[in-house]
Amino acid sequence: MDAYVRDGGHLLVPFFSGLVDDCDRVHLGGYPPPLREVLGLCVEEFWSLAEKGTVDVRHPDGTVSRADLWS
Repeated sequence: MDAYVRDGGHLLVPFFSGLVDDCDRVHLGGYPPPLREVLGLCVEEFWSLAEKGTVDVRHPDGTVSRADLWS
């Protein structure tokens, strides 16, 4: 998968990807360990937003997106 993305492929993952192993045991120490390198991120904590709640997500290139489900 890493080579696919490195070679220009697109990888789409839902927000709960990589939280647990094949036996449904939660990975400790930030998420998502199996996808951390290919996604280039480490999430230390997350929580759901209140109904109709939003939060801005600032990207390294300066663009801003809005999240309305998880923060």
